[in-house]
Amino acid sequence: MKKLKKRKILFVTSNRADFGLLSNLIKIVQKNKKFNSLVITLGQHLDKKYGSSINEIRKDKIKKIFKMKKKIKSSKTFHLTNYLSDVILFSNRIISKINPNLIVILGDRFEMLGPVIAGYNSNIKIAHIHGGEKTYGSKDDSIRHAISKLSNFHFISHKSSFKRLIQLGEDKKNIFLVGGLGAERIQKIKLIKRTQIEKKLNLKLKSKNFLITLNSFIESKKNIEKFLNFFLNTLKKFSNTNLIFTSANPDMYSDLINNKIKKYCMKEKNAFFFKTLGFRMYNSLLKQCDLIIGNSSSGILEAPSLGIPTINIGDRQKGRIFSKSIIQVSYSKKNLYSCIKNALKKKFKPVNPYYVYNSSYKIMKIFEKINFNIDNNFKEFIDKK
Repeated sequence: MKKLKKRKILFVTSNRADFGLLSNLIKIVQKNKKFNSLVITLGQHLDKKYGSSINEIRKDKIKKIFKMKKKIKSSKTFHLTNYLSDVILFSNRIISKINPNLIVILGDRFEMLGPVIAGYNSNIKIAHIHGGEKTYGSKDDSIRHAISKLSNFHFISHKSSFKRLIQLGEDKKNIFLVGGLGAERIQKIKLIKRTQIEKKLNLKLKSKNFLITLNSFIESKKNIEKFLNFFLNTLKKFSNTNLIFTSANPDMYSDLINNKIKKYCMKEKNAFFFKTLGFRMYNSLLKQCDLIIGNSSSGILEAPSLGIPTINIGDRQKGRIFSKSIIQVSYSKKNLYSCIKNALKKKFKPVNPYYVYNSSYKIMKIFEKINFNIDNNFKEFIDKK
């Protein structure tokens, strides 16, 4: 009997956030004898500036890793675009070398366009996770849709994404509702205890603790600086509360945001800055906090699973499905302080609209059914009736 050739599945991870979501899926595929699992890690994982999150990948015992060592020089648009070109070249070399059957992309980071373009031009099938979602306040929205148009298979986190992919001309036969991978992973990981968190992070948790992640958003440099001043001055009013910041993702003006927050943390005894915490530590800490504040997708996709209220600031995540535990505040709103105070009084049950049981296993089973023998990668645009 002829032995079946293993199919090569190439995962791409660009930062601590998407790896936290992909980790469980990668490990499940690694164990499947029908597949040969490989992983591309981009420069942010190996960059001390962002906490060298490659260590998180090593802890999870992920095998067969291709590491891109080139890093983002700064958050200036010139350097971001140069970095994307570097990612295309690196991805093209790896794809040409290993000739994968499928490339798996999660989310909407700009650098993810690199392996997608290289894979598309090489006639490799592409699977996109978390496509079809809508966010107003960042360029990620357009990048996400661009990735979807170059992808063959779509693994969506919520039924609302289905209609948008149909609007983009995608074939409904290739769209699969599997739920959010972050919501699934929170159900599976063993959270770190409070005393261990304090020991590992070298801080003493107080009776009140806020976890804060503020990413870049579509505004002028002047308006971002203005908002940061207002935001940090508002937080000063919570003097008996730990303010625990994590760094912004590399986007335009992210250096400005990170530097401003670092300086704030150096002055304020109750403020702490961490480049990266990793998925397990981040969510273990979140469970011990009273609020998550900022504009990170973690406040939308994962925090509701823990019953932790989210103060979602601005439009970066606006357009996604919000649970009742998410409180929306505009960048210009002057009552941010009262919103935080009101959120501290509320209790929420852990209800996450993105949770679907065994999301990663469902994706893996669909991988098994893909016909990799069809060489033609042409996609017809399906007109909406």
